[in-house]
Amino acid sequence: MIVELIARQVLPFAKFSIFNFKFSINPYLCCMNINDRLVLKAGGIQNLTDARYFSSKAVNIVGFCFDTASHNYINPRNAQQIMGWLEGPKRCGEFGRTDVKAICEAALILNLDYVQLIPEGSAADYASIELPIILELPGSMLLSDLLAYAEAWKGQIAYIQLNFQETNLLPELSFLEPLMAKYPVLIDCPVTDPNVFYTLLEAGAAGVNLQGTPEAVTGEKSFDDLNGFFALVQSEL
Repeated sequence: MIVELIARQVLPFAKFSIFNFKFSINPYLCCMNINDRLVLKAGGIQNLTDARYFSSKAVNIVGFCFDTASHNYINPRNAQQIMGWLEGPKRCGEFGRTDVKAICEAALILNLDYVQLIPEGSAADYASIELPIILELPGSMLLSDLLAYAEAWKGQIAYIQLNFQETNLLPELSFLEPLMAKYPVLIDCPVTDPNVFYTLLEAGAAGVNLQGTPEAVTGEKSFDDLNGFFALVQSEL
């Protein structure tokens, strides 16, 4: 169980329950973005090299995946060490389909600002999560289904994150305009072309999720694909 793993690795002396603790964060205050154009989220962070790079680019949210079934999974102890270095970005735990009690307890132990999840039940099933939620949904979902999810979860979520990573391309986003006109949507997509920045702005997206990647050699990575994107972001501030 993920919460037992986190408690054992990060806070062995922890003997409390999330259900005795109340968060006092307004999720809609957390929607404010640094650059006033796009919310920048860096997800799947697995190493300090990525964390330092994205932090230097003033991203708003840094995500760590605690879903053991994901290729982006990071050991909770390593994640906490990286979090200790970061200043500025909000911390997001990416939990996939982890059960709600485990999410709540892990969020408290790791002092998270956001919880990202893939829904497996109704919004009511997740009512005990009092942190802002990023609702992860597949980009291939029908617009009618996306709108139904957004309406059902609107009182609990800060963002909807649409996953286009599996298709390895960013499709025409105009079909999402009815959704993005009413709800804050993060687009999770490969960024191999800097002009993705303008595509997202024109479509009305609230922001973008950029994926961290493993490093073959500690401290040695190329960020050429992302540098052009961030240069456009900086030029538009």
